[in-house]
Amino acid sequence: MKRFLVIFFTLVIIMGFGVSAYADGGHYSFNPNISIYQEGQKAICAWNGREEIMILSKDLKAGGKTKVLEFVPLPSKPTKVEKADAASFEAVNRLIYGNMPYDIGRSEAKSGASTDINAVEVVFHEKIGAHDITIVRANDYSEFMNWIYKFLQKEAVEYNPRWGGKAIPLISDLMNEGIHYFVFDIIELTPEVKTIEPIKYRFPTKSLYFPLRVSSLDEGRVSIGLFLLTPKPADIHGTLTGFDCGHYVLPAGPVAVHRAQPVPIKFQVKKEQLNDIDMDISNLFGNGNAWLSTAVFRGPVNMLKKDFYIR
Repeated sequence: MKRFLVIFFTLVIIMGFGVSAYADGGHYSFNPNISIYQEGQKAICAWNGREEIMILSKDLKAGGKTKVLEFVPLPSKPTKVEKADAASFEAVNRLIYGNMPYDIGRSEAKSGASTDINAVEVVFHEKIGAHDITIVRANDYSEFMNWIYKFLQKEAVEYNPRWGGKAIPLISDLMNEGIHYFVFDIIELTPEVKTIEPIKYRFPTKSLYFPLRVSSLDEGRVSIGLFLLTPKPADIHGTLTGFDCGHYVLPAGPVAVHRAQPVPIKFQVKKEQLNDIDMDISNLFGNGNAWLSTAVFRGPVNMLKKDFYIR
């Protein structure tokens, strides 16, 4: 029998990255009559060439009180999954403001960015904050589909063919491409916008990775903002994902001559500054520094045809 793994977790942040969005239908509502809206997605992705730490956060709301399921693919088995601190995003924002290359108007600047075992094995289950996370390693597609159906039954959720019609082909494609770990996250939503506590994933990878195609399960438009920490400056456009570099955006005014050309948000971050963001991220880079870049996407979800890789 082919092997297939599953892993479980649960968690509850977000702060302004200068982007917002409304997307409906990308999350699996336990109540088919209640729509889910994603008002923003942002992440810190730190990669040293061997391992990545991804801190992921979203703003979500629903048309009524309901539980919601979403899933995220990962390129390898995570070595750590835990609640992260919203202060990590705040620390990054402070660095962005502090590294603005203008002497004039600095205070009004804004970041524009913008062995043979059972086919399914539970390897970890824990609740952290508002999330109920199950991480699955799937090597056999048909067994994985059976597991998904049983998972939904256990949660007393009726299978939605509309969602499955989009999610199942995507899962098949991801597995064929070598993605075998999937995060299933259950949270409770209400009509009020909730800032979901950020989750920190640490996993080995030869490329910086951020999943994008799962957002194509949504409908409408979406905005995504990424803070990237890498050993060298990141080539955003080289990812061929439709993402742009984040730029400093300054209002027009009497000193517009100093603001003629937008400046990309891209600078070196020292070791002590990495400590302020997150100690695990700081340790990821040893005694060295890192480069911070920003990447943003705004547009219809059907444009998200590739996952985000930096090699």
